[in-house]
Amino acid sequence: MNDLRTLISKINNLSDLTKVLNYFKHRETNSEENLFTEDVLESYANPSKKVARRYKTFYIPKKNGKLREISAPNRNLKEILHYLNMMLAEVYQAGPSAMGFVKGRSIVDNANLHVGQNYVLNLDLSDFFTSISQSRICKRLQLAPFNFNENVAKAISGLCCKKVVKGGKKGYALPQGSPTSPILTNAVCDFLDKKLRHLSTRNGVKYSRYADDMTFSSMHNIYQENDTFMKNLFSIIKEERFTVNPDKTRLQKRGERQEVTGLTVNDKVNTAHKYTRELRNVLYMWEKYGYKDTYTSFYKHYKATKGHIKKGEPVLENVIIGKLDFLKMVKGENDVVYTKLRSRFEALNPNIYDSKNTNSRSKVNYIELYSVVEFEKAFKTKIKFIMSGEGKLSAVYKNGKKENSIYVSNAVKDIVFTEKAKPRKNCRFTISSMESFFVALCRSNCVNYWMMLANEPARERHIHPKYNNLPINQLLKEWEEKGLEAAADLLSSILVDETFSSNGDRKEPALPKLGKKKRKKKSSMGVLEELMIEDYMDDMELQASLTDFEDEETIEYNTKAIMKLLKGDKDGKEE
Repeated sequence: MNDLRTLISKINNLSDLTKVLNYFKHRETNSEENLFTEDVLESYANPSKKVARRYKTFYIPKKNGKLREISAPNRNLKEILHYLNMMLAEVYQAGPSAMGFVKGRSIVDNANLHVGQNYVLNLDLSDFFTSISQSRICKRLQLAPFNFNENVAKAISGLCCKKVVKGGKKGYALPQGSPTSPILTNAVCDFLDKKLRHLSTRNGVKYSRYADDMTFSSMHNIYQENDTFMKNLFSIIKEERFTVNPDKTRLQKRGERQEVTGLTVNDKVNTAHKYTRELRNVLYMWEKYGYKDTYTSFYKHYKATKGHIKKGEPVLENVIIGKLDFLKMVKGENDVVYTKLRSRFEALNPNIYDSKNTNSRSKVNYIELYSVVEFEKAFKTKIKFIMSGEGKLSAVYKNGKKENSIYVSNAVKDIVFTEKAKPRKNCRFTISSMESFFVALCRSNCVNYWMMLANEPARERHIHPKYNNLPINQLLKEWEEKGLEAAADLLSSILVDETFSSNGDRKEPALPKLGKKKRKKKSSMGVLEELMIEDYMDDMELQASLTDFEDEETIEYNTKAIMKLLKGDKDGKEE
């Protein structure tokens, strides 16, 4: 760590900063590929430059009905800020009063500080992130423990800020939603925290700050408007160029519910009764009505309240686990309420997978199935097809004001293009046979999504799990160098090797049934084509959308290789 701090302290220009950020990237990824360049950093370091989509801005509703602006950096800038945040964290440690965005501290630690007090005062700072300007950050970065020179401080603050409009005036400030915003807000608030901590200590008051939530507590009441303590308190906040939100200022006395960052602190730190009650209700509904009805109810509520934040479709089990883990953090792992709820969940969780609805070949699980009519009724929506400008067919439906996507299987695409030969691009439409389709809640790589199917999914239609780990690259190479028959022979030898049990007794290979109708047993050559073509062609678009860039490239490469080899075999047969 000392060596790293020494390295960071020697940053004198943008070139040095680029090298240090690349060091952190190399250390984390163990790769020297796709390192940052000085030109890229320079273009992002000037927030006034029109770099395409530096930030994507969206809004989420607050409890009071107003909207909170969130600004998410684009992929390239986010990566830069991620490693910049790691670099800053090597040299900066937040003060004892800062509880938010600090490793090893949580809202539980924040609440614990104020347990058992007669009076708890909560204050909220207005427009917390956007009130911290680029110039303030630049000046803070030139002070200890950072000690950057002015040029480096300007570059870093430029990377971390975006254009904002406040009170009709344009400026540059910290965005809420950027990886570096939390650590920089704590750094800027060091002086505020130090002054308020000294004021509180002199008056027998406990003080802590979790982001923009400030809490003061004591056994005596010195929180009246004309008290010297309150006058000094507001004077310090104003002096540090922050503003208190009067709508969120509240004094909580003993005898009423006292809350600190959402947790009750009357006698001990605890969750609100509403939190536990909602968790119980979800588990009860799952126990009584099953997963499908529970997910339908949960989905509508989740999309209405958090659909604008989270990408993709929510995973109910993950949400429940998150709530249980939070309950464990607050109450402790031996708490009776927590252990009972955890046991109920663990008894339910293994039962969500229906073996008849699992596509083991492509590692896609069909969790639940709705008919199109059932889906539209349950979610009070209408599904329509849409042809993109690139000629890709998908389905969409509205949940509130937001439009969500549904992947469309190849079988459905065939039916759609039969009924509507030339659908107009970017035009929403339906077809007469749409009501016969199904919408499946699918899961792949722990990600949920919707898929429209022409028929009910069944395991019998898919390749057996034992073939999932076949050496595709080896088979492709054999096929390319020696022909399809040689590749089929190699596949046969692999299957034969796998049909012997540990005691040496031979077992007949149980080839999968690929449809409901009885079919002739396929040769190894047939199985090879089935595996390669279906495994890559059938789900290529879906897999590419659910994996990272490298996986997408691999899928595309293997698909092209298969198509090339198939074309060669067909041409040879025609000759």
